[in-house]
Amino acid sequence: GNNQAARSSQLTLYEFSDKFRLVSRTAADLPGMALISDFCATPTYAIFVQPPVATNAMQFMFNKEPGKVLQLENRASTLHLLKRDSSQSLTSIPIPFDGVVEADLQFINAYDTGDGKVVMDAIRTDTKNIASKPSSWPWASTVE
Repeated sequence: GNNQAARSSQLTLYEFSDKFRLVSRTAADLPGMALISDFCATPTYAIFVQPPVATNAMQFMFNKEPGKVLQLENRASTLHLLKRDSSQSLTSIPIPFDGVVEADLQFINAYDTGDGKVVMDAIRTDTKNIASKPSSWPWASTVE
């Protein structure tokens, strides 16, 4: 849920068994509006990227369209590593900003290396070019 008065979001992670029984529920508070589109998991962590999003409550009063209320800010996104065990420890790391906001980052794979490190494979879209050349399939000119 998002608590706009407190300017924070609560991220809740539910894990289920193969029989769809709830195994664990973990929650963490994230700063600002959490607009999360993908995540990955290792045996130790659930990993999320939170792009920098500004909200305009006045626009929502007039429009009621969430897409027109939110705006990506041109600054660094944050990588959140949420421990999957009962400690519910959250580590947040700013992603070095190279001029591209990580709003469309998609995870492919993630794993623990065994020495305390986490490796993530991901792809991203250059959001600077999205408005100038809309394409639902960036890797192909047609889906046929």
